Amino acid sequence: MRSRHASSDSRPLFRRIEPRPWTGRYKRLPGYMTGFHVREGWPLIEWEKEEARADCWMVETAAARELASAVMGGKGHFGYGGGGSFLINEYGQVLVPSPAGTSEVVLVGEWTGPLEFENPFDGGVFDLMNDEGLQTGARWELPYVGIVHNLSKWDELYYWDKESSCKVFPPEQDERLIRSLRQMRPHGPVRFIVTPGAFALTKVPSWERAGWCRWIPRYVGRLKAPPLWFRKED
Repeated sequence: MRSRHASSDSRPLFRRIEPRPWTGRYKRLPGYMTGFHVREGWPLIEWEKEEARADCWMVETAAARELASAVMGGKGHFGYGGGGSFLINEYGQVLVPSPAGTSEVVLVGEWTGPLEFENPFDGGVFDLMNDEGLQTGARWELPYVGIVHNLSKWDELYYWDKESSCKVFPPEQDERLIRSLRQMRPHGPVRFIVTPGAFALTKVPSWERAGWCRWIPRYVGRLKAPPLWFRKED
């Protein structure tokens, strides 16, 4: 299952960091398929596609091996000896939550380069960092994994900090990103995710039958550098 090697010309790299408390942005969508996981000592994503589910194991590289070890080290920081869930933010920072379900999170390293996983549906490989050729509104066909952010009904981009129960705003509002979100979701508040590849995705309602709505993932666009987006946190 984990014998396929990286197909990209760019080589993935992982820089391990001794687990340290993370006080920055970390909010995951509910559900198992909204995060990365380490299982049996190796990273994977569980992907649902057309009502079928599959385990997508990370392509075998030295970086993937180090990533898995670092995530397990992060869980060990909380006194747990196994694997579990984690997220990677737009800066490649690998964030590991406490397996006890508390709000505690540790930073365990930084990932750069392609983020490739095996695709059991077609026998190939997909890269979650790659948005080449996608335009605003294009359907997002890959796993929907990222950190939750929001657009208010007053067109303010923000992150909701649960600990302080308040909105955290980027230094400046990115009008281009707001317009792209409103192109797909014209009214009301909008929840979107920010991916490891530093772009935004959101879900758009599709009324396929009378009274029945299906939410379809769509590509929003790439994030601009600070000050139009949040600075890299330590």
